[in-house]
Amino acid sequence: IDHFKSHPHVDDDPEILIEFCRKSSQILVLDPISPSEVLYELKRSNNSAPGNDGITYKNLQFLDPDGLLLCHLYNRIMETGTIPNSWKTYKTTLIPKSGKNGEYHLVSSWRPIALLSTCYKIFTSILARRMNLWTDDNNLLHHGQKGGSEFEECIEHNSTLTAALEYCKNTNKSQLVFLT
Repeated sequence: IDHFKSHPHVDDDPEILIEFCRKSSQILVLDPISPSEVLYELKRSNNSAPGNDGITYKNLQFLDPDGLLLCHLYNRIMETGTIPNSWKTYKTTLIPKSGKNGEYHLVSSWRPIALLSTCYKIFTSILARRMNLWTDDNNLLHHGQKGGSEFEECIEHNSTLTAALEYCKNTNKSQLVFLT
């Protein structure tokens, strides 16, 4: 908790956050994106369904084998701060939930997924990787923060919660647990 007290929060006062950023040496500087970052993310990507533009990861790998075109596009986006409008739309499709064999007439047997542009997903993956490394390097997140972390899993939190619930059950104590 002390960790979070030392960092300002936007909800408290936006001016405090701005002042903190001016004085802090822990500012995320977004260097230009390199072709190697683009290729790394392209190689990590699975060939999932494309968004509205119909462009697959395989298309991108074929059309831009060195990552130079996407690198130029991404750096232009970072310079202008303008994301293409086509990246702001998505296609929603339904996929069947596992274990619902033969019950496909029920709405509860399906889950919606949003299919985003693969170009956009590569771009945001690069930014997310950089932000994760930056927060780790600058020790900005509490060690207990696991959500969204590439390097940690939430299994230890699940174990702690399960142990607390078992303790309450076995000792006939009713406890209130807050999950935030």
